[in-house]
Amino acid sequence: MKWQHLSSTSIDDLVWHRLRQHHTAETGVSLNPADAVGRLAHQITRHLVSLDAALDEGTNVRIENERLVVTPLPAQDNDQNLDEVRTAVTSLLPTVDLVDLLVEVNSWCGFLDEFTHHRRVTLPCRVRQCHSGTKPAG
Repeated sequence: MKWQHLSSTSIDDLVWHRLRQHHTAETGVSLNPADAVGRLAHQITRHLVSLDAALDEGTNVRIENERLVVTPLPAQDNDQNLDEVRTAVTSLLPTVDLVDLLVEVNSWCGFLDEFTHHRRVTLPCRVRQCHSGTKPAG
């Protein structure tokens, strides 16, 4: 599933050609690729002009040792409404055991399969052992 071939999830070419006009109209995407490229070129040009101006000012953006350096923005004071919203949102979040979270997320995408314990024991096994309270082998 992780490295699934693209053709297994895409629609058939004949179906796509039949639905293409409808989907492009719904999303506002032009059927002409030159339109999209032109729009992106315009955005890039606008951003480059903005970057050039920031570099000329030299205050928040500069180039040092051939690297772009962006100075952190100053922190803003928190107002009372922000603190209230932050508290309200935090109170809505469930309390979750970290191991439960890792096991759950791993069941969705299998990310733990990419890790190996230094003793060559796979990490999902180690997480489950920790979760169940059993002693790991080795």
